[in-house]
Amino acid sequence: SVVSYALKEMVTGLDLVDIWKKLNHSDPGHTFHYHDGSSRLDRIYASRSFADKFLNICLQPLSISDHQS
Repeated sequence: SVVSYALKEMVTGLDLVDIWKKLNHSDPGHTFHYHDGSSRLDRIYASRSFADKFLNICLQPLSISDHQS
């Protein structure tokens, strides 16, 4: 999609790191579930120079959301 392409271009252009993927290699982190699949809506990016400062990251439940967080 155009949005996915734009996000990838921004991440590449700004040399950002997807912190969730960096710290949770085997967990896709899907937080939005629908009848035939799921998606990862919540994302945290950091500059490559700052990415190693993150030791962990987790999803916390939030009752006022329309998706699992």
